[in-house]
Amino acid sequence: MVQWHDGMSAPRRHRLRLADARMLSPSVRGLTFEAIGEAPQYRAGQSMDLLVPTQSGLVMRRPYSVASAPDPAGTRTLDFAVTRVEGGPTSKALHALAPGALVQADGPNRGWLARRAGEEQTRTLFVATGSGLAPFRARLQEELARADGPRIAL
Repeated sequence: MVQWHDGMSAPRRHRLRLADARMLSPSVRGLTFEAIGEAPQYRAGQSMDLLVPTQSGLVMRRPYSVASAPDPAGTRTLDFAVTRVEGGPTSKALHALAPGALVQADGPNRGWLARRAGEEQTRTLFVATGSGLAPFRARLQEELARADGPRIAL
């Protein structure tokens, strides 16, 4: 297995099935995928490259931040928040996916928003807008689940 400079494994290919979808705002769709086979091992704040079949028949690769923290209980679901981009074939395809649809994902990617070892007690200020909140949502879920976490603000 290849290791990145920060000790993480190189991204792997995963199969995901759309379990649930809901509109989070007029332009943002929340997607909950369930892993088929091995579930991705990721940290809050990381992203994955989704490989999405589009209406033209092409499969587009786009990075999306995982909007849910890893579940210590071992659930196999991942959330993404996808903003519909006018003229964007990938966001259009993701907004049109029906439950049960399959996509592939590479990752996780290294993720500059993931908390690093030794930062567990660092006070944190998160600043984001729109679907840019996705990685912060995952980080907030993770931090709020800790009894001894640092002070955080959004």
